[in-house]
Amino acid sequence: MINTIKELYNYRVMLYSLVKKDLSTRYRGSVLGFLWTFLNPLLMMFVYYFVFSKIHRIGSADPNESYLMFMFVAMLPWIFFSSSLTGCTSCITAGGGLLKKIYFPRMILPLSGAVSNLMNYIFSLAILIPSLLITGTSFNLNLLYFPLVLLILFMMVLGFCFLFSALNVYLRDLEHIVNILIMGWFFLTPVLYELSVQTEMSSKIRLVMMMNPVAPIVMSFREILLRGNPPDFSWLSYSAVFAVVILLIGGVLFSKLQKYFVEEI
Repeated sequence: MINTIKELYNYRVMLYSLVKKDLSTRYRGSVLGFLWTFLNPLLMMFVYYFVFSKIHRIGSADPNESYLMFMFVAMLPWIFFSSSLTGCTSCITAGGGLLKKIYFPRMILPLSGAVSNLMNYIFSLAILIPSLLITGTSFNLNLLYFPLVLLILFMMVLGFCFLFSALNVYLRDLEHIVNILIMGWFFLTPVLYELSVQTEMSSKIRLVMMMNPVAPIVMSFREILLRGNPPDFSWLSYSAVFAVVILLIGGVLFSKLQKYFVEEI
């Protein structure tokens, strides 16, 4: 593991180049270009806001809380999570030509995809933070927990990216399965609704839904950014342990399978 980290560090220039290329070419040819980094989550948020607050009448548990911000705070990390998994699953098969030409650590490909989506999330904070301030949110020292929660989410994302990208080389249907999985996963994650003891939900159902490792992370972002509260460390610790485990599993499996990537591609 230490040798892998050292090798990735030695190829940091290549990692930087791949991330830069992904960010610069993602919307190449479109009129608005890089502005789509901000417009995509905004447009998605307004669609969900209209459907779930105006038609289905779903909202925050706190009637004084802006449902738009309630949803926006949780939507952005979910977009980071889902975009990374769907994009990185096919990154090895898509980069087959590069794999056959030169040697480099194969982990660079899923890592660069995860990092570029992380950068997109960080850029989106330029929209989120002013929006929160305009709607009356005030920040306090609990904001210091934000990097910790983001780190846990990034480790989880990276673990799934390693796992799915390696398996997809041998099971090409996986990228389609992941797309379907992400759709179902979204509605099991409290992005559009509240998941708390105050909501009309049995304790057993709530417990099962909290076992979704992304749920405590989304809720932690909401507590820190929207409400100025510390996260629930009991559930956040569960997500942290899950993130470490999936990162180790994904990293080890990727290392075992990568020697056969070129043959399979």
